[in-house]
Amino acid sequence: MLLFKLNLLGMIWLQQDQVGFDMRTMWDNMGGLPILVLLMVPLFVVLTVLPLWMICKKAGFSPAISLLGLIPILGTVLMFYLAFAEWPALNPSNRNG
Repeated sequence: MLLFKLNLLGMIWLQQDQVGFDMRTMWDNMGGLPILVLLMVPLFVVLTVLPLWMICKKAGFSPAISLLGLIPILGTVLMFYLAFAEWPALNPSNRNG
């Protein structure tokens, strides 16, 4: 069964190669997609990093670790860590006064 799947993938690859793959045609067919991506990526970065930055800062951690939120698996790990870790800002021995 595995050999059949690999053979089928090889045939599909050969068919695509025979048709010819033109990057310019692909780019023309995408229309306004590159512009949409250029707008959405910075928006995603701001909507992901900014809240994590503020949470890390208020929790007493280095706000720079919020940049881990941009990496899918590490962002999830960071959220779990923030949810269950002991926050230095809430520790009475760290307070001045």
